[in-house]
Amino acid sequence: MDIYWSQYWQQGYLTSFGDSIKANYQGVIKDCWFRFFDNLTAQDKVIDIGTGNGALIALAQAHPSLRCKFVGIDYASLKISDKSLIERENVEFFSNVNAENLAFESGEFTTAIAQFSLEYTDIEQSIKEISRVLVAGGRFQFVCHHVDSLILKPNDRLLDAALKIKEKEGVFDTLKKLVQALGQKGTPKKETTEKLRNKLNNLVSGFLDTDDDAFQNTGFPTLIRTVFSQKNIAHRQVMISEFEEKLYGQISRLTQFSEAALNKEDKENLLHFCQQAKLNIENNDIIYQEDGQILGYVFSGYKR
Repeated sequence: MDIYWSQYWQQGYLTSFGDSIKANYQGVIKDCWFRFFDNLTAQDKVIDIGTGNGALIALAQAHPSLRCKFVGIDYASLKISDKSLIERENVEFFSNVNAENLAFESGEFTTAIAQFSLEYTDIEQSIKEISRVLVAGGRFQFVCHHVDSLILKPNDRLLDAALKIKEKEGVFDTLKKLVQALGQKGTPKKETTEKLRNKLNNLVSGFLDTDDDAFQNTGFPTLIRTVFSQKNIAHRQVMISEFEEKLYGQISRLTQFSEAALNKEDKENLLHFCQQAKLNIENNDIIYQEDGQILGYVFSGYKR
């Protein structure tokens, strides 16, 4: 993990999917977690590994009868925007906590949960730590990304678009050069600015013809509109710098997403690490959407 995840969570997103999931998880993922939560009692103490801005804990609070203690940890710096969540007496959040080195006593928790987060860590070490902080007989459930999931496909398209935007002499470089040329003292050379403007328009058209949705989701078309609606040259430069930082953060997160998704070998390694750490797997399934498309893996069981 890196600083870009902290920057991401500071924007107030609830899940790791940005604007594509503006509320909380629904459908079969919600049902999967509610079935797990059905077996918890008020005496349980739950650690949420890689909590982000608390999506899974918020989902748990929506369960009709769940009133146990929750502790959410994340390696990033968090920004929990749901005041009703952070004000609950049964919920605590800790930023900058490494899943591979949990700052809790052995056997402190009865339950461990993780939603699209464990796979971003050093899984072998994280599972050892999860086992350490769980009591004997303690329950766990991990939902992880699947390499063939429908979630990964739009991620990869968006990553491709973002990488193309930042290519040398590509659309972003061209926009920067055009803004710089327009900001030069005196009258800019019309031939230079028109050449850059035509190049920018042609590059944008190419994106729109290839994958309009992915291109729009990078935020670059919005940047173009806002930059040229702004008269102040200095403000234009600030907008471009801010977008560039967000673009690099987006590329970093999306790359980690693709690399974290579990293939068959990764899955077998996870099962092996659980066995070594005395985490007995009872459920090892693929979660499917209603239309049959893969959403992810679910692993659940108890500590021996």
